[in-house]
Amino acid sequence: MSVTQKLRWAFFAAIGLPLIIITAIVAVQTRYFSVEKFAEASLREATQIDNNFDMFFSEIAKDVTFLTRHQSVTNAQRGITSYKAEQKSVEMDALSGPDNEKIAYQLFEKFGDTHKGIAYIYMGNDEGGYIQWPQGNVGAGYDPRKRPWYQTGLTNTNEAIRTDAYYWEPDDAVIVSTVKAIKVAGAVTGVQGMDVSLKGLTEIVKKIRIGETGYLMLVENTGKILADAKNTKNMFKPIDEALPELSAQLSQGDQTVFEINIEGDDYFGVVYTSPQLGWKFVSLIKQSEVLASTNQLIFSLIGVCVLLMIGFIAMAIYLSRLFARPIKEVSYGLESIAQGGGDLTRRLQASSKDEQVCWPEVLTPSSR
Repeated sequence: MSVTQKLRWAFFAAIGLPLIIITAIVAVQTRYFSVEKFAEASLREATQIDNNFDMFFSEIAKDVTFLTRHQSVTNAQRGITSYKAEQKSVEMDALSGPDNEKIAYQLFEKFGDTHKGIAYIYMGNDEGGYIQWPQGNVGAGYDPRKRPWYQTGLTNTNEAIRTDAYYWEPDDAVIVSTVKAIKVAGAVTGVQGMDVSLKGLTEIVKKIRIGETGYLMLVENTGKILADAKNTKNMFKPIDEALPELSAQLSQGDQTVFEINIEGDDYFGVVYTSPQLGWKFVSLIKQSEVLASTNQLIFSLIGVCVLLMIGFIAMAIYLSRLFARPIKEVSYGLESIAQGGGDLTRRLQASSKDEQVCWPEVLTPSSR
């Protein structure tokens, strides 16, 4: 490799490497900040929705507690209609029943009409009697004491308990039950229940958009998908069945940001677990959208670097020729001396535009 080529490579390394390093650092930092911005926006949205959910269920718990203490409900501890002996499904008619049943039903009706989102209000007593608003058919041999909601209400007689969600196909909505034991003079006489529809809340989740392609998913702590803004077909399916790749990510707990491929698209994701409900809010957005600004910046930097490199290459070529010329002249002179039988009396000159370098005559023994 000639001196000129070595000088050129030295210039390229001194100028090109810093440009490449700076471009790489800027690209990495821009990508990091873009992803962090997505994570912050996602957590902010999830926290806000979670607060709405928590307030909603807190009010439902207060409503159920209020009903368990209402005189109309406590008076229904005895003598209301029982369906245990029915051999077939029958239509409920509380208004034709005993007075205490009628009064309790009218309370439920008034309460349900004035509170949006309530799907059912019901109670069962320790005799097996049952009241429900709105009225409908009740199955043959129906005994509320054997139902999961009744037994759940007895597990903690001091607090209202929220059960796992279930999908109610007639209303196309997710239903959650809140139950509480009814006490009279300190003794448990039955269980009060209230079913609420999450349709309004899940609609909020479905409407949330993070950027252009981002959306939220709501996953119950049982693993059931309560809301999926992108694929409604996944509604109330187990997440390990509908989206096994996402299920694997959720099993690792809350993460700052993770990467996942869903149906051929690459996404960034963030998981937020509600401290009160235990439900998971999963924010997803396409990587191409998050990295769009990063890619644009990288392309701009590459363009600038190319222009700078062209200028620096031209400068490097000029300077390498300028610096290499006197070196070559000296080199050629030394080579000529070597080929001329070692005549050390010859004068070497290396010239450039800036100065002229003259090597003094080398004295031989005879000239001293």
